[in-house]
Amino acid sequence: MKKFFLVLFAVVTMATAESYPYTHDGFFMNIALGLGGQGFDLKGSGMVKGYKMNVKGDADGGSFEIDWKFGGRILPFTILHATFLEVGGLGDLRLKAEYRGQSATIKNGEVMCLYGVGATYYIYPYNFFVSGSLGPVKFGFSDEDDGVVKSASEFGFGFQLAAGKEWWISENWGLGASVAITYGSVDEDDEDLEMSALAISFMISATFN
Repeated sequence: MKKFFLVLFAVVTMATAESYPYTHDGFFMNIALGLGGQGFDLKGSGMVKGYKMNVKGDADGGSFEIDWKFGGRILPFTILHATFLEVGGLGDLRLKAEYRGQSATIKNGEVMCLYGVGATYYIYPYNFFVSGSLGPVKFGFSDEDDGVVKSASEFGFGFQLAAGKEWWISENWGLGASVAITYGSVDEDDEDLEMSALAISFMISATFN
C-alpha cells in the first residue's frame, strides 16, 4: 500500500506539470455527495459462557454517501486515483440476539467505509465518464441515542462503480451528476460473523482537474 501511494504521488506530480484548461489532465480532485438506498445484512453465532448466541441484523431504506478521489492522469482521458468513501444508512439497523432461549432486539446505526484505488475514464468531447474503485472495506456501528461510532468490523473487500456527466464551469473546475453502486462484504472468522451491504446513490460532484 505504501508503494502504491508513492507511485500515485509521482503520477500526480508529473501530470501537474502539463495541465491545460478544459482538459482532463494534471492534478485530479473530486468530491461527491449523494442520497440513495441501501440494504445491509448481518448474521453469525458464537459461544458466550458455554452457550451459543445467534445474531441476525438487517437494515433497508435510505442512505447518504460522500466520496473523495485524489490522483492524476496516466493516459489520455484516464485518471488514476485513490478513493475514500462512506455510505451511511439513514434508517435503523435492527439487531436480534438469541441467547439461552431468550431473544432481544436493539437498534443501531451503520456506516460502510471503503479505502481503495480506482480509475476514471472521460468520453471526449461529451464529458461523460465511467469510474471504478476497489479496496478494503470496513463497517462501523453506532448507538441509536448519540450516533457515535463505537464498534467496527474487521476489513473485508468492496468496490464502487459509477457513471455520469460533468459540465465545465471554469478552466479547471467542473460540476457533475452521476449514479454510483457501492458494495462491501466482511467475513469475520474469529467471531463467525458475515455482513454485507449494497447501496445505489444519486450523486452530485465538484471536480478540479
